[in-house]
Formats: sequence, structure tokens, C-alpha cells
Amino acid sequence: MQQQVLIRTREMQVLEAERGKPIEVILRELYIDQGLTIEQVAGKLGFGSGTISRWLDRAGIVARRTGPRPETAADGQVA
Repeated sequence: MQQQVLIRTREMQVLEAERGKPIEVILRELYIDQGLTIEQVAGKLGFGSGTISRWLDRAGIVARRTGPRPETAADGQVA
């Protein structure tokens, strides 16, 4: 399987320079590791949620499903 090359926009390049990390790492830390929503990532980075969604896709990060999360019972089972 061939790895996709991420074409960086000017905004991505500026963000990488400010944070000292590749955009893929920044997105993974916020979206995957910290579990933030796309909207929360957008707010932290100062971009719209559509932009962050596109960047996640370009970086090969699969977006989580949207909508309400299933309620969890006290025993940890999905209700």
C-alpha cells in the first residue's frame, strides 16, 4: 500500500511553524489522544470545522461518527 503524500496549505505550514510539529501530529494529539470533537479542535486551532474535517481526511485520520453517544449503564454496558 502506497502512503499518501499530504499537500500542505499555507495555513497548515504556518500552524506547523507555530507549534513546531507536523500537522498530522497536531491533529492526532487533539482529535485522537485528547478525544476532542472536530468543533473543539477547530476552536483551539482557530479554523472552521469544515477545514479541520478536510485536514483530518488529508492526514488519513478517520473522523468519528457524529450524533448522540449511546448512554452507558452503571455497569459499563451500553443501554
